[in-house]
Amino acid sequence: MKFVFKCFLIVIISATSVFSQLEDIAGKLDLHAGYSKPLGKSYPINGGIAINAEPKFFYNEEIVIGLKAGFNFLQSPASNVKLAPLGSIMLLGEKIMGSESAATFFVGGSAGLCFGGQTKTVNGKPTDLKPLKQFGYAPRAGVQFGQYRLLGEYHIQKGSPSFLTIMLGYSFGGGE
Repeated sequence: MKFVFKCFLIVIISATSVFSQLEDIAGKLDLHAGYSKPLGKSYPINGGIAINAEPKFFYNEEIVIGLKAGFNFLQSPASNVKLAPLGSIMLLGEKIMGSESAATFFVGGSAGLCFGGQTKTVNGKPTDLKPLKQFGYAPRAGVQFGQYRLLGEYHIQKGSPSFLTIMLGYSFGGGE
């Protein structure tokens, strides 16, 4: 658990220091919060909240690359379930489309390390969700209105539930 929070803090501190030092490179920091819902086979967990921090740099006017540190905190209908956050640290890419209007659409994806997911038992039976440290990926699409973002993302990793995440966010910084 400490590993998860240390990685998240390292990404945030690194992004902040890079953005404060680099004036010639167009970059931004996106922060998102929203709702996660496991999809696929039946799991003894419902949805929960998702939190992402994404330091990004503009490769050109249409391509954005960066990192993503995110967590999905899930809730269960049974009160005796304790679930550690499902976290991820991933490389990220986005393609910006239609930036001429008030609404800017984008598509992209991320891939990298996924970790977490420990649970206790539900009604005396062990759950399917096991601790993991493995590769995962997440295709995404969304729209940005000025500095505000609406994002849909589908997290996929073997041995863990797939998640649909809908998030609202704010983008600090700008483009070229």
